[in-house]
Amino acid sequence: DVSESVSVYYRRAGHILGAALVEVQIQLNKLQQHKLVFSGDLGRPHQTIVRDPEPVAEADTLMVESTYGDRIHAKDALGNLKRVILETYAKGGVLLIPAFAVGRTQELLWMIHQLEESNQIPVQPVYVDSPMAIDASRIYADHPDEHHLKLTNETESGKNPFSTRKLTMAKRPEESKRINQLEGPFIIISASGMAAGGRVLHHLHLRL
Repeated sequence: DVSESVSVYYRRAGHILGAALVEVQIQLNKLQQHKLVFSGDLGRPHQTIVRDPEPVAEADTLMVESTYGDRIHAKDALGNLKRVILETYAKGGVLLIPAFAVGRTQELLWMIHQLEESNQIPVQPVYVDSPMAIDASRIYADHPDEHHLKLTNETESGKNPFSTRKLTMAKRPEESKRINQLEGPFIIISASGMAAGGRVLHHLHLRL
């Protein structure tokens, strides 16, 4: 309750860890109510890590972010990632993945973890080169109650679902620069996700 006439309720938005949509219930007078529902990004159902968004039955006013409102996502993300990893590994190359520090990096680590555990890809070094992504991965690992059941089971069995067999977290600038001296095959996951700034730019410049 915010006041006698306004109450707020948070529902899981399913976008990234902790993301919520907001229901605002406004009592206009003794007979009239108005429900405003607001959200930034909404997650899709059946995602890799976070739980599904919680549905809202009704709203008088609805305000949502709509970046992917007209997009149909590829259905076999894990299969596509596997194909690219195998092709790059066979060439002895470096797979450089620009990735958002929160959400996308953790999803990629989980997918590579899955592919390694099922022996679908060879084990190779993986470098996460983003201080924010490193911190966010730790927070994701600390909150298994917000994960899908499969990830929760891994955490309970003592495994870190956001770790690969040869994972290196490059937090300091000198650790990032050291990656430039290495030859493939290996994988770099680095921010920013849109390749508009951040450490991924010097990796792109070097590897291209």
